Amino acid sequence: MRWINVRQECVSLLFVLLLGTSVASSGCDKHAAVPFRALGGGTAYGMRQRLVIRDAESWSAAWKKIVCQQQPAPAVPAIDFHREMVVLAAMGTKPDGGYAIAIDEVRKVDDDLSISIVEKSPASGCTVLAVLTAPVALIAMPRFDGDVEFVESSVTVPCR
Repeated sequence: MRWINVRQECVSLLFVLLLGTSVASSGCDKHAAVPFRALGGGTAYGMRQRLVIRDAESWSAAWKKIVCQQQPAPAVPAIDFHREMVVLAAMGTKPDGGYAIAIDEVRKVDDDLSISIVEKSPASGCTVLAVLTAPVALIAMPRFDGDVEFVESSVTVPCR
């Protein structure tokens, strides 16, 4: 059998599959999970927003919006924008407590990035705080200069 223009890791995966052995990860995987770290969140970003932040100036401006109600304002978390980027997901202002947002998965899909966001809302009739909120989720992840797609889902959280 002759192999032409086939990447070595794909050839290795083929042999592993033929031998019946499993592999956790391979360079052939076009839907690979991308590691990220949570930067916390906040409740002060007043508009619904999805941002990919790739420079310090944009990060500083976004951070100021997130912590605008905190005195003294916490310092902007350090990010090395040569190696990393920040993803921000904000729900916008909500009429009361019980709302939350999370970035729960990042995947490289072919040559693009897919970021899964889950918005959580309280079920009707739940007792929640009577205070305006604006939930925010933030992550830092390896820098990616290609296209980013946000995959949205919503969950209604039952009363406790």
